[in-house]
Amino acid sequence: MRLIMVALLLGWISPTAAQNPLQGRVMGSYDGVQEPLAGANVFWVKPKLGTTTNDKGQFIIDRSSKALLLVVQYLGFETDTFEIDPNRTQVEITLNPSETTLNSVEVLEKVESVSVKYLDVNLTENISEKELFKAACCDLSESFETNPSVDASFTDAVTGTRQIRMLGLDGPYSTYTRGNIRTMSGLASVFGLALIPGSWIKSIQLTKGTGSVLNGYSSVTGQINYELRDASDPEKLFLNGYVNGAGRLEQNLVWSKKLSEKWGTALLVHGRQQFLEVDRNDDSFLDTPFGNHFFIQNTWKRTSTDGLRTQFGVKYSLLDQTAGQTGFKDAEMGSPLWGFESKTERLEGWWKGGYVLNASKGRSFGFQSSLVYHNQTAAFGALDNPTTDWSGEELSGYVNGIYATDLNAPNQSLKAGISYVYHAQNENYNGTEFDRAEQIPGVFSEYTWAKPDRFSIVLGLRVDQHNYFGTNISPRMHTRWVLNEDLTLRASAGKAYRTANIFAEHIGLMANNRQWIIASSDNTLPYGLDQEEAWNFGASLIQNFEWDYRPATLRVDYYYTDFQNQIVTDLDASAREVQFYNLDGRSFSHSFQVQFDYEVVQRLDVRLAYRFLDVQSTFGSGQLPTAFISPHRAFTNLSYQTRKYFKIDLTVQWEGTKRLPYTGDNSAVNQIGERSPDFVLLNLQISKEWKNKGWEVYTGVENLTNFKMTRPIISASDPFDSEFDASMVWGPVLGRMFYAGFRFKLLRGES
Repeated sequence: MRLIMVALLLGWISPTAAQNPLQGRVMGSYDGVQEPLAGANVFWVKPKLGTTTNDKGQFIIDRSSKALLLVVQYLGFETDTFEIDPNRTQVEITLNPSETTLNSVEVLEKVESVSVKYLDVNLTENISEKELFKAACCDLSESFETNPSVDASFTDAVTGTRQIRMLGLDGPYSTYTRGNIRTMSGLASVFGLALIPGSWIKSIQLTKGTGSVLNGYSSVTGQINYELRDASDPEKLFLNGYVNGAGRLEQNLVWSKKLSEKWGTALLVHGRQQFLEVDRNDDSFLDTPFGNHFFIQNTWKRTSTDGLRTQFGVKYSLLDQTAGQTGFKDAEMGSPLWGFESKTERLEGWWKGGYVLNASKGRSFGFQSSLVYHNQTAAFGALDNPTTDWSGEELSGYVNGIYATDLNAPNQSLKAGISYVYHAQNENYNGTEFDRAEQIPGVFSEYTWAKPDRFSIVLGLRVDQHNYFGTNISPRMHTRWVLNEDLTLRASAGKAYRTANIFAEHIGLMANNRQWIIASSDNTLPYGLDQEEAWNFGASLIQNFEWDYRPATLRVDYYYTDFQNQIVTDLDASAREVQFYNLDGRSFSHSFQVQFDYEVVQRLDVRLAYRFLDVQSTFGSGQLPTAFISPHRAFTNLSYQTRKYFKIDLTVQWEGTKRLPYTGDNSAVNQIGERSPDFVLLNLQISKEWKNKGWEVYTGVENLTNFKMTRPIISASDPFDSEFDASMVWGPVLGRMFYAGFRFKLLRGES
């Protein structure tokens, strides 16, 4: 009786009595993301018995003793045939996108380069490879040039470090994941963005608002998940080369091989060199650091129809950078020049797997784990006597086990699991040691009620026991209402916690002669400061419609973040100091954004956006807007492609004025204004693709109008003076930058 009821739910009942029926699920892999395929055709070659999958990709199909070959079909994906053991009762099948094009078929609907998943309860943008290729995209921090939801900027005028902000808050307030495994926390929370080459990335999933409890308690503003190229991709070889006008070279190689029907492996290699001294504003400081990057990664992946999936990998990263005054790179001991030297080594290993226990009941188990060793040094000042000397060493481990099952009620499911985090970190700042060893066991559960055509709700709760901060309780809620077939409303709420890493997250503030003051409240805690704690509330509305017979999308979203505690970075108490202390008052962020996407004419897409931010915190001098954040930002992206695959992408951004930190106790010549001017940035890229041959070449220019700060460094003529400060950066430093590059793909089966 139970099998008949399940079959009814699946929408098909075999006319033949079931003999050892086969249960399973069909998934589609597209741009590194796996989704259930609803309505896939599943049938035996002999005898002719068939069914289709339900909205979760699940199916039950009867079989006889002659039923051995199972065929799975879905429009847009490769049809595949599987030999099924007669004793097997459960399978999980993954289809890959079809690469076949037929001259007699005209594509009437294109795949958007950025899309919001219709069935996803969270507001999650899937940024595909097509979108990433609109810009040079040299590393993860530069992968959001065409996205209005994320701000990317330099932390200072010396180190070349980029940071990103979402919902008006710095990048570390978001959770970073690689293939949904946590990564880039601790010492790599800002600097780690440079460790992910853009050409390795095949897609990014950008989630606004507090994230799922499955990924931990630290997601204050959202989650950035990136998927890297691996053995499941259609390319067996991918090459990329890049050069720009400042003397920067980059090379990327991705090689993958299918070793068998189940196993595949991929090797990813990245190199980067800076070979020119560039000082375009003639302040005697390099506009971009010298450096050599070398990254190598090897991954293994197992996919099969037996329900067992696993993948693991290892990666080594080396960054070696030198910057500062011109000539410092070749200076000897005793030189009067001011400079910056940094070296980072990082070794990562990870493993994740999953097993389908019972496909018809949605029962499965997943496991994630990672191990990281990170060592980083940075010195600022004279070669033989640095003004600032910082080093950090980290050893981190993470395990996460997740059990999922459908409940004995329509449209309901449950996920639950346990996690454990170990994070040992040793830092030395100018001779003072800062050590900690965090141990955080946790449990979590997430309940889902989903009727995809009407309403869905996800209720999550996790409890973590932190050895320094005690019990952390993180409730989360995400909802989705389908008001009509073209109008969707989403809302979310949740609490998050975070342990700050004040040195690694503010490495740009070391490029000055300020004294660092940490107002410790409890010496037994990391840095003597409390844990950060915040609530996040948000809502979004997406309206799809046609305008002049062409598709258009209007999206409006609003998010509010309210801190119960925050580690305040105070640059306003004095131009001679940077102070860190626990919040005593209010700290909040209001983020409002409206975005309009439209195909103006065939093959010409436009994206218009406006974003308003109100980010404030309580400092020693009172409540003030947070420095270096523009309340207003307007954004336009135009993308055009000809029938012969010439592509033109133009991005225009306007940033309003920003509040700047107090410098009133500097001498008059070294004071800056209270606010920055507003400015406009234009980026342009032209590319040509030979689709059948796998080649693509591109050339472009960043900051086309050559707008740049006239004085990015205070007291650049005397860097050993107490008023020297290279961290007051509110806009571009380098100016106009031309670049060129190529991409080459060799598909499997080609030579």
